[in-house]
Amino acid sequence: MNKVTVKINGVEYNLKGEEDEAYLHKIASYVDRRLKSLMERNERLTSASASVLTAINIVDEMFKHDSSLEDSDKKLEEFKNIEKKLKEEIKRLNYDNSNLKEKLKLKGENGKERELKFEVENLKKQVQNGRYKIIELQNKQLESQLNEVKKRDDF
Repeated sequence: MNKVTVKINGVEYNLKGEEDEAYLHKIASYVDRRLKSLMERNERLTSASASVLTAINIVDEMFKHDSSLEDSDKKLEEFKNIEKKLKEEIKRLNYDNSNLKEKLKLKGENGKERELKFEVENLKKQVQNGRYKIIELQNKQLESQLNEVKKRDDF
């Protein structure tokens, strides 16, 4: 357990925690800045009132951040479900494509072969479009995760 002495609004406090000392100093510094900022904007506030308002403001930020994180988690789940469906669709299209290729081999060189080749080309395009959609969703998923990490670091 780490123990560190910090100053918040000119008063020393002893903090104990499992986190490292730098982290505890970072938290205390954040609270100190927020408290001083609030007191500068309203000089009639007592230290106790300013402390309570600072705590309320910080908890409000935390709740909003948690809500945003929950929304991001829901979006991530949606992306994963869409990705899963697209992968299943690609698998089905690949299966259909294989079946059509097999039929094409059996038909030989006649008019139906050209028709089947056209269908095969269309299926290939659909498979490729599905792959692009998966890549796009993966990029959005990564971007969403990066934004959440940035939000966490800012907090």
